[in-house]
Amino acid sequence: MRQLERFTGPDTEAAKDAFTHLSSEIIPVLRRSLGAILPRESDREDSIASTLVKLWEKRTSFEIRGDKAWWSYVCTIGRNCALSVLHDGGGMELDEDLTVADSTAIQTFATYRYERERLYRLADELWLGISPELEERERHRRLLAAQLFYLHDQSVNEIVSILGTEPLSRATLDDWLSDEPTLRDLSFNELYLENEALAEHLLEIESDMTLEDLDRLACSSQPPNGWTWPEAKVVLVRYRNGLITDKILQLFPEMPPAEVEALLQRCLELLPFAERARCIRQTLKSKRVGTEAVVDSGLWKRLVFGYYAACDLPQKQIFERTEPPASVLGYHLTEPMLNAWLSSGRLCKQLAKYSEVAHAN
Repeated sequence: MRQLERFTGPDTEAAKDAFTHLSSEIIPVLRRSLGAILPRESDREDSIASTLVKLWEKRTSFEIRGDKAWWSYVCTIGRNCALSVLHDGGGMELDEDLTVADSTAIQTFATYRYERERLYRLADELWLGISPELEERERHRRLLAAQLFYLHDQSVNEIVSILGTEPLSRATLDDWLSDEPTLRDLSFNELYLENEALAEHLLEIESDMTLEDLDRLACSSQPPNGWTWPEAKVVLVRYRNGLITDKILQLFPEMPPAEVEALLQRCLELLPFAERARCIRQTLKSKRVGTEAVVDSGLWKRLVFGYYAACDLPQKQIFERTEPPASVLGYHLTEPMLNAWLSSGRLCKQLAKYSEVAHAN
């Protein structure tokens, strides 16, 4: 609510800063909610851009009446912008009445935006196989043990010593290191990079930068090493914001299309996912551990769901991040399979069904 108060307040600079934060939540919501109206990705992006403009123009006229009222307002404007695209700019008036389904979806989002960690934990249980009874602190101990053993080549005795703040027997540690859910958890944490982290990796800039740090980077005079400023900005909007190629070309008309395509191809070759998968494969082989855990479909469904739900990526970009490591580790992930998981809502339905069972218990 604080950002909303700043956004609607009299201080223009504070409003701009707040709008940057709010936009990071608005854009993924609109991308999903407008999908039924506008199947074409480019049309949805146009509608989202128009919605953001209208929200800014109307910012001082919005009366703060709670979170649900705000999201109802956002989705109403978004829907009308989408309908305007369908009617070729027919200048439709803002309709304040939402359908029951729209209102339910908004209420659900208003609730679950504060419960994302719970949502992702349920996804970990469903697809990685993490036990619902396993406390998060204990899960992190097991993950740390696996990381030390498989990724940092620490001996079992060294790991027992490092984690010895609580009683840990050699037999218990052996069980952890052979546990398939723990191996999937290890692989997920190695193969999943959120948008900001991936942009930092590609530009070879300081890790753990905040969103504000990346904003300042985009406005500074010195580009990251090895990149021109136009190139660095394309990398940021592609890998931090998930923009499709058509939108990048519109945003940077001074860059020839062939130059943009070459840059994006260069970025694909710099993606770390296949190399990380090779490291996982090699360490499992060297430790004489089978690959059953990493060729289980649950690992790949969890990765796809993360890039869809948390990173809000288009399907093509999700495939670019998941197919290369899947191929390395022996899981056959195809574009039709990915399309079936996402377009039919299969993953979300599976998670919703699991959530109902988990809450019932």
